[in-house]
Amino acid sequence: MGEWLSGGDMLSMVVDTVGRVLPILVFVFAITVVAQAATMIGVFEVTARKLEKLAHGRVLAAWLLTVGLSWAVTVVLSLDTTAVLLTPVIVAMCRRNRLAYRPFVLTCLWLANTGSLLLPVSNLTNLIVAHNFGSTGNYVRWMATPALASVAVTCLLLYIGFRASLRGTYVPGSGASLAERSTATTYDPVLLPLGCCVCLALGPAFVLVDTPAIPAVLAAIVLVAACWVRKRAYVYELHPPYTMVLVIALLFAAVTAGRVAGLDELLSRLVSPGQGLGALLGLAGVGAIGANLINNLPAFLALSGIAEHPARLAALLIGVNCGPLITMWGSLATLLWRDRLASEHIHVGARHIAAAGIGAVPLLVGVPVVALWLTL
Repeated sequence: MGEWLSGGDMLSMVVDTVGRVLPILVFVFAITVVAQAATMIGVFEVTARKLEKLAHGRVLAAWLLTVGLSWAVTVVLSLDTTAVLLTPVIVAMCRRNRLAYRPFVLTCLWLANTGSLLLPVSNLTNLIVAHNFGSTGNYVRWMATPALASVAVTCLLLYIGFRASLRGTYVPGSGASLAERSTATTYDPVLLPLGCCVCLALGPAFVLVDTPAIPAVLAAIVLVAACWVRKRAYVYELHPPYTMVLVIALLFAAVTAGRVAGLDELLSRLVSPGQGLGALLGLAGVGAIGANLINNLPAFLALSGIAEHPARLAALLIGVNCGPLITMWGSLATLLWRDRLASEHIHVGARHIAAAGIGAVPLLVGVPVVALWLTL
């Protein structure tokens, strides 16, 4: 694309971009409403309390259950839900039981990013190119092995780093005076089971339906309507992501303009062509570096034009999803996570993020890419 595109080609690219972006923006809007409604209904809080009981006072068990919950929420409700809505629930759990919060909240952050490969809806980057895989089923077939590898490596590194804090037992409820009293009895007896059922149903719905905006919108309508009937105040407390949707639309427009001007040709010089291990590692590495330098979404939008084959797209997704754990701005989820911790009077600096991530990112990116290459 060394020359400027013709008027017809430019119009075709713009129309194609609008056609791809509109369902994505609708999904982002709807799933955010679903996640906020589920939080107010009590889905996350009640689930976390159930998991506390399952741990039976064992720190390692509580952490492993946190791993499972963080990954499940990320896969079905997206990484931002884990960062924004699940993190304060996990903080409250740590305070109730006098657990060291750092292993648990860092688990939320890392799995919000590295756990976001399995479904298109898990991360906006996945959703942008899901159509290139042909169907949701094909996407899952391509990404399942690297997704499992990324979560396995994440858990192994977190355990090695925090193994001393994860030993021993704790007295359940020993810090209850520091947290809010149990609110389980205040949850609406209709809304709570409905919210749980809707969240559970979204997982298979996102796999079976190739346009995830459809089940997301239906879920949002069901929950908002139910809240309107049962707890109307919840509806007024919703904060739809108007600003986020606008920013995403502007990013799409900027990258489309860059591609019209020849961005693809410029970026193609940074990586090797083909689906060999070296080419896939290089593409994932460039994606991870770009994500940490400018943010994973614009980095992915810019690089996706030179990742035409599903294997290359998968490698790029690994780089921009698992890689942005070094800089605070590498992922929007990290910024949201830090803000939620600050609201809980827990302050995590950029140096702590970098110190934890800089040695881990090569493995968090490299191992899933190797797993992807072995499945080719």
